Amino acid sequence: MSSYVDSSAGATEHCEQMANVHVDLADRYNHIASLVNRKLWHQLTVDILNFVSEGDAHANLRETPEGTNSFFALYQQVVLAVHKKIKSSQFGTHCQCRGNLSVQ
Repeated sequence: MSSYVDSSAGATEHCEQMANVHVDLADRYNHIASLVNRKLWHQLTVDILNFVSEGDAHANLRETPEGTNSFFALYQQVVLAVHKKIKSSQFGTHCQCRGNLSVQ
């Protein structure tokens, strides 16, 4: 009997849920889930950073079904699930800069 637990399953589930709730961002969330499933950690890091910082970040910032900030949820559900495999230090600097964004 194996005791292996796939920590990325929750990350994929979160992306699928957000893709269903925010259909206009479905391609982005599905791409993030695909990178997690394929274990493309560098590409995942770059893609998430682009997602939360491109152009007008407010365009991608949404509310989750639970009522939280979608960027914070992305960090909690995806980044923390795979943090040992990605360059999470890049996220710390970025999150500090984006901490003042709010869902409007």
